Amino acid sequence: MKILTAMIARLKCALDYWCDLLQRLLFRASFAGDGLAAFGKSLGYRSESGFGELVNRHAQTYQDKSRLWRLHTLCWAGRRALDLDGDFVECGVYKGFFSAVVCEYLSFEKVGRTFYLYDSFEGFSPKYTKPSDFGAGQLFIDVAQRDYTQANLYEIVCERFVKYPNVRPVRGFMPDSLDSVCPVKISYLHIDLNSPKAEYLTLERLYPLVESGGIIIFDDYGWKNFKKQQEAVQKFFSKTGEMVLELPTGQGLVIKKS
Repeated sequence: MKILTAMIARLKCALDYWCDLLQRLLFRASFAGDGLAAFGKSLGYRSESGFGELVNRHAQTYQDKSRLWRLHTLCWAGRRALDLDGDFVECGVYKGFFSAVVCEYLSFEKVGRTFYLYDSFEGFSPKYTKPSDFGAGQLFIDVAQRDYTQANLYEIVCERFVKYPNVRPVRGFMPDSLDSVCPVKISYLHIDLNSPKAEYLTLERLYPLVESGGIIIFDDYGWKNFKKQQEAVQKFFSKTGEMVLELPTGQGLVIKKS
């Protein structure tokens, strides 16, 4: 099974690369990557303040590089969040790529905030996650667990942010880990837990801490494989009267109402 999941993961990466390349070369797409192709767009953000080069410095794979537009959304959210009180929070960190880009973009070591990075660093918990949560079922869990249970992930993340004394990796399954470490105020909240139940319960705990005007971004909101996460998020916000903006990147965006 381990050999099969490794082969599937490599095949998917190869298909993504060649499909994106064909979109750019044959169909003259302005942007192709991360499940998104855009035509006739200026992509001004790509060259703004060397943003493309910044992303490439942190990228370790083609998949990382392809997430340029997603990262632009996160950096925009982070810059806007600095105008508010409150700390930064990411729920679901993996190797810390997204937050590393945000930190460099904002020169976060000079910012009087704390960035909390929550992750189990050991994959999914059966307490919160089951195969029926995903369009691809058990296959997705098997492939994802291969990455999420790599040795020393926590240490890798700690080392990645060693230059930022105000970045705090927190180890444990969410929302349980909030019982031991939890911010008081939040201006930036990025949720990427790949689990409907975990995301809903985490949102219940953290949403009241988000400042008015604070930014909440859901990484998997618009992706077919994570339809049940979208439904869980919509269920939560039906109680607050807010609407999630589904972005072409697959992310969902909420600006907390006053």
